Amino acid sequence: MSANSSAILGELLRDVSRSFYLTLRVLPLPIRQPIGIAYLLARAADTVADTEIIVTEQRLTILNRFRQALTANDSKGLFLAEMKGFIEKQ
Repeated sequence: MSANSSAILGELLRDVSRSFYLTLRVLPLPIRQPIGIAYLLARAADTVADTEIIVTEQRLTILNRFRQALTANDSKGLFLAEMKGFIEKQ
């Protein structure tokens, strides 16, 4: 991960979870980034699951697509493009 990517990850973590961000900083350097990324992915899924502005069926569809993107190596960014289109419709 580049220095710029690390900085962005740090900023995101600091902004969305101050306590987790502080705890993460005491972990050994080689595992900070993977755990930070895993936390943000879990946080994103939790946000989708908990929101009430999207009906349950759509939330399930989004979460299933999220899982597919994570397990299928969505290198073309199709999931992100799909979600951007969905958000723009709202």
